[in-house]
Amino acid sequence: MGIGRTTTGTVTACLLKLRIDCGRPIRVLHDASNLDLGGGMSSDDESEGQAHPPASLVLKSGPQTHTSDAFGINDILLLCKITRVFDNGVECREALDAIIDRCSALQNIRQAVLQYRKLFNQQHNEPRERKVALNRGAEYLERYFRLIAFAAYLGSEAFDGFCGQGESRMTFKDWLHQRPEVQAMKWSIRLRPGRFFTIPEELRAPHESQHGDAVMEAIVKDRNGSVLGKGSILKMYFFPGQRTSSHIQIHGVPHVYKVDRYPIYSMATPTIAGSKEMLTYLGAKQTSKEGFAKRVEHLEARLKDDIQCEIRQSGGRMLLHREEYNPTSNQTPAEVYACLKYEGYDITYRRIPLTREKEVLCSDIDAIQYCKDE
Repeated sequence: MGIGRTTTGTVTACLLKLRIDCGRPIRVLHDASNLDLGGGMSSDDESEGQAHPPASLVLKSGPQTHTSDAFGINDILLLCKITRVFDNGVECREALDAIIDRCSALQNIRQAVLQYRKLFNQQHNEPRERKVALNRGAEYLERYFRLIAFAAYLGSEAFDGFCGQGESRMTFKDWLHQRPEVQAMKWSIRLRPGRFFTIPEELRAPHESQHGDAVMEAIVKDRNGSVLGKGSILKMYFFPGQRTSSHIQIHGVPHVYKVDRYPIYSMATPTIAGSKEMLTYLGAKQTSKEGFAKRVEHLEARLKDDIQCEIRQSGGRMLLHREEYNPTSNQTPAEVYACLKYEGYDITYRRIPLTREKEVLCSDIDAIQYCKDE
C-alpha cells in the first residue's frame, strides 16, 4: 500500500486498540509514546491518482508541523460541522488527532489536506497541477472526515458488543446509514471539493485584523463547547439592511410564502413574537419526533447548554452579535413551540430537517403530507 493508505490503516488500528484497551469514552492520549503501534509500516509511494506525490506533501516531521499561512484545518467548516453533530465529537476528534500525530512518521493526514490546499491556491501552477492537487486534497479530506466519524462510532455504545463491554454490536456501515446527514456531508466533498479548499477573503491578509476587538476574538478563540466550539460565533438571524422578499409581511417573520391553491405556508427562522404573529395570521390563535429531527433538536439543546455555560463563566455576560441577552430568550425551537402550545395556541410541532448538505427526498415530502393529513 502507499503511504496515505498505510497511515490511514495504522491510525484506524490505533483507534481500535485504544477503544478495546481503555473503553469509553475515548480520551486524548496524554502520553502518546505509551501507545504501542505494533509492527513497522510500508514505505511504498502513494499509488492512487499519481504515482509520486510532490515531496513537500509527504510530511516526515513530528506532530508540531504547521503550515506557514493563517488557514488551518479548523477553517474547513465541514470538519467543525461533523464534530458538532456527535455528542462525543470533540473528545473523539482530540483523541484521533493525537493518534494521527503519533502515526505521522510517513505522513500526517491533517497536514496533507493543508499542503494540497496550498498547492491548489498557488495561481502560478499549471491548471493540471492545481486539478491534481484539488483531487488529492479532497481524497485526504474525505479520509480525515471518515476517521472523525469512525472515532465517534468507536466512542459510542454501538461498538460495545465487539469488545465485550456491552450488548450492542452495530457495524460502522449500519451506524452511518442511520445518520444520512453525515453521508450528505461526505458527498459534498466529492461533488464540490473546491468550496473547501478556496481560501476565504478574510484569511488572505493574515496580518490585518478583520475584527478590531481583541476581547471578542479572545472569547471566540477560547470557546470549547460541544456545539459552540472554538471559532464559533452566535449571531442573530435578523440584521440591519436585510432583504425580505415576502409577499406576506409579518413583523419578525422573514420570507413568508404560500403555495398557490393550497393551505401550505413556509417561512424562515422567526422570532418568538413573530411565531405568535404567524400563528395568529393562520388562525391558530389560542382558543413526536423521529430520527434525524431528534438529533437536530438534541444538537440545539447542547448549544443551549454551551451558551449557559459561557454565561456562567463570563459573570452573566454573553458575546452575541447585535442582540440583547435575556435568560428567557435562550430557547431551542422545540421549547419555543412547546411554550406557544402551553399558552393555548392551536399548533402541532413536527421537525423535518432540510439543510444545504441534504437534498429534499421523497420521504421528506411524504412527511409533510403526513403532517397535513393528521
